[in-house]
Amino acid sequence: SYVYYRLCEVDYDGQKSFSEVVRVNFEFMGLEISGSVVDYENQIIKVVINNDAVQDIKYHITDMLGKVVSCGITKINKGITTIDIDSRHLSQGLYFLTLENGVKAVSAKIFY
Repeated sequence: SYVYYRLCEVDYDGQKSFSEVVRVNFEFMGLEISGSVVDYENQIIKVVINNDAVQDIKYHITDMLGKVVSCGITKINKGITTIDIDSRHLSQGLYFLTLENGVKAVSAKIFY
């Protein structure tokens, strides 16, 4: 679906000026991380993925220095899928999760 935006700038004297109209496409593009939840008790990270096909995806978690601290491959279904990633070896901190399906890569921050 498309959304159209136009900005309005109002000066201190009340004069207005408008930008050109810009069209933004919010169409689903095949792979996205819908959310993540850290389960400290079971030491896993639950990741909710929205995907347009049944396929294998690669995932990796990197620390703030860019070092890969966890990686793997998992099969996901079309639609909404939840995967569990083992987090026993992670310390508290900020990490980046990246998913790749061979065509597209998406990333999200994870606070552990």
